[in-house]
Amino acid sequence: MSAVRSVLVIGCGVIARGVHLPTLRQLGATTIDVVDVVPPHEQGVNYLGQFIPYDGRRYDVALIASPPSSHAFWLQEAAKVTDRILCEKPPTTTLDELRAVMNTVAAHRTVLLFGFHNCFRPSWQFFTTQVRTTPGRILVVEGWYRRRAGLPHQPWHLTPEEGGVWRDLGSHILSLIYDILLPQTFAKVTSVEFHWLPQGADHAAKVDATCDTIPFTVTVSWLDPWELHNNEEVGIRVIKDGHVLEWLVQDGGTITVQVDRKVLCCEQWFGLHPYEAEWQALLRLTPSFKDLRAVWVQQLLDAALAATMSPAQAVAG
Repeated sequence: MSAVRSVLVIGCGVIARGVHLPTLRQLGATTIDVVDVVPPHEQGVNYLGQFIPYDGRRYDVALIASPPSSHAFWLQEAAKVTDRILCEKPPTTTLDELRAVMNTVAAHRTVLLFGFHNCFRPSWQFFTTQVRTTPGRILVVEGWYRRRAGLPHQPWHLTPEEGGVWRDLGSHILSLIYDILLPQTFAKVTSVEFHWLPQGADHAAKVDATCDTIPFTVTVSWLDPWELHNNEEVGIRVIKDGHVLEWLVQDGGTITVQVDRKVLCCEQWFGLHPYEAEWQALLRLTPSFKDLRAVWVQQLLDAALAATMSPAQAVAG
């Protein structure tokens, strides 16, 4: 399949309207049917109501952009009417849900890809090449996402006990770390420690983990009073023998790749190219594809959240 004509969109909010629908139209979409709890504020789409009608129609692709707690349900429903699904991150709320989804889509021979679009950015591809070719052993990997104080909470963020920004934004950082550490051996995580950070942030979480003796850290902060002039900062740092490599997003959306403080590559954060590459990747995949990145991310999310429970809570859960 090289083009998209008919699309089913489940959840037509900011992400679907702002980045996915323009990309799908660019790829040739002419029929866009929407399932949502309210009619969408989007021109040129057909509102089907709150449920898929199952009237015999099939779609070239489906987009799941509903709240994360509903992903497991809608993924299994969408598999009945399409052969290809792109689901926004985070994958599901638990690894058990994700396994059930994987079994369902496999039974329908549906191709499922989760929306970790940053791995398709040219700057990220350049960065991972630098990581592979720079001499030395990887000693540690660090990832972080911070938002400046004063930005409003978004409706998809749950309470800290339910994962909060860690589940939503932290899953993005984990997907990038996957590219660095574990493209072949995704399950070999040997330890996970999870901490809620008390430095005055409304929501802040940190995970320290080890994978095949390589430690990595992920920090996610919301309304954190950090001292930078831009609203957001996303970063991945790889420390090798004698070298420091960084993929850094700041200053209003400029992405830089730096090796030992020297800037080697720049890219703008805003733009449709990673989403177009993501959809093109979905169209090329075969039914035998399994999204191991999503499995690895969900394993770590579950392990980190379990580490926040008391022994009694863990048994009850």
